[in-house]
Amino acid sequence: MKKLLLGLLLLAIVVGGVTVWWFTAGTSGVPNSASSDGPTPARDDHFTIVWAGDTMLGWNADKMIKRKGYDHILGRLEPLLDADYVVINLEAPVTTLTREDMPEKHRKWTYHIKPAALKAFEEMGVDAYSLANNHLYDRGQDGVFDTFAHSEEHGLKFFGAGMTREEAEAPLLIETPHGTVGVVGFSHRGPRLKEAKEDQPGLVYLYAEQMKRSHRAARKAGADIVVGFPHWGINYEVLRPQEMRVAEQFSKMGYDLVIGQGPHVQQPVGQFGDMPVVYSLGNFVFSTQGRFQKLGDKDPYGLIAKTFIGPTGVERIELRCILIDNLRVKYRPRMCNAEERADSFAKLGLGVVVEGDAAVVVF
Repeated sequence: MKKLLLGLLLLAIVVGGVTVWWFTAGTSGVPNSASSDGPTPARDDHFTIVWAGDTMLGWNADKMIKRKGYDHILGRLEPLLDADYVVINLEAPVTTLTREDMPEKHRKWTYHIKPAALKAFEEMGVDAYSLANNHLYDRGQDGVFDTFAHSEEHGLKFFGAGMTREEAEAPLLIETPHGTVGVVGFSHRGPRLKEAKEDQPGLVYLYAEQMKRSHRAARKAGADIVVGFPHWGINYEVLRPQEMRVAEQFSKMGYDLVIGQGPHVQQPVGQFGDMPVVYSLGNFVFSTQGRFQKLGDKDPYGLIAKTFIGPTGVERIELRCILIDNLRVKYRPRMCNAEERADSFAKLGLGVVVEGDAAVVVF
């Protein structure tokens, strides 16, 4: 009954906005968009960018990594990163500092990624990552500085955080034959986080004025296409009206695409005006037990998105399902089988059509 009431509430919020939303049976009242036009076919001249979600490699998988190496954890996902460029959300500082180095040893969830993992990410095709998330400061400011240094050492680009506000707001620029894609990262506010300021290191918070500034910065830097990559939502929960309202703001400000992460689970797709929204990719590789079985009704799926850039901008978006419940995959996420894929895609809503192993967004 609570989920039905939530669905009715969401319907009341969205109808009358810049788009019309439908509901799909079995999605617990989650809104989705629909279009009468079919998706644009993939072409050889498309420039492809793969987007993956919440990433923290270590923690419960440390012993396995020590015995068998990073490729044992990452190898089953590598085929899904076949693209011209790959972007992920790196949800932990890259440092050798441990929990024992921190004053808040009582904190239950506090992570770090060992610098050696960056080489593994690089070898599997990762080019850049967002640092705008609530775990960046898990090893304090020294851990943040270590992250910047190790990223530069490996030649990996980061965005959404920096030594100053100007540096943190600077977009990731991806050059394509069809123009420049500018990607800007945002994090919801959280304890122990620091917002980047003119003379203070930190990350980029998600609020209206900052969204406007980041869009202007991307256009000024030469971006023809601007993508918002927000870290938002509530862990292991369904899509909320708050994210929908912010997505509508992104559209009104001139963003071309929003791809979200943060809740650790997949969420549906939507559309405001001409702007498609993938609300949450869920986890990519996140080495904790998670809450999938404890909460019972949570879907154990993540998504990997592949965007196809052409002469008119973002022309196609493909979503592929990965199984991320670590009690089932033993900290080695994998591509979904046919039954899992069907279950995952059915919950993305009317805004997708299934083509082979992909759910293709209609916009």
